[in-house]
Amino acid sequence: MARLSDIPNESQREMCGSVCLSACTLAINAALAATFKTTGTTVYTVDGYFKTKTALAAQAFTAGHTGLAVGQTGFYVVAVDASGTVRTFEGIGAIPDLDNGFTAIGFIKVVATSAAFVPGTTALDNASLAFTFKDVMVLPSVAP
Repeated sequence: MARLSDIPNESQREMCGSVCLSACTLAINAALAATFKTTGTTVYTVDGYFKTKTALAAQAFTAGHTGLAVGQTGFYVVAVDASGTVRTFEGIGAIPDLDNGFTAIGFIKVVATSAAFVPGTTALDNASLAFTFKDVMVLPSVAP
């Protein structure tokens, strides 16, 4: 019988055992909001176990992100662990790696075209920035 433990590479085990199985429909929470939401229950796995997360409302970015200067592109991965804790992971110029035990459900791509971006402060519909919200099964190999 096949098990995740049969896969010798840890990152491959994480990718196979921690996937999002439903589109979460990641979006801005409301006009002028610096928070995001999902519109339905998200089904995902962590270490091969099925989990569900109810819709997020007014979800804040995890504290400690550095943000973006004008001209930078950032990727903010929204992920959930086995207990349902939501966390964002920041990557500047590239999609970031996640801590073990978290499953990516989507990401927010931010392009700081003519203004800086401060997660948790800057509105996610600020016209001086470009925002793209993406749902994922696993993180893509190439940043869009």
